[in-house]
Amino acid sequence: MEDAVRKCDKVFQVGFVRRYASNTNVLKSFIDSGDLREICYEKASNLRRLGNPGG
Repeated sequence: MEDAVRKCDKVFQVGFVRRYASNTNVLKSFIDSGDLREICYEKASNLRRLGNPGG
């Protein structure tokens, strides 16, 4: 990605809009404490209200 961005002379940005959400912090605390073993599968989803911009 970095090479492609430099070739095109564009700005590349990744948005982490849920980074500081409370449920994200709970999951991070489980990870940091070592309570979780090896993760072999993960799934994430997001629901939004009609009229709220976003994909």
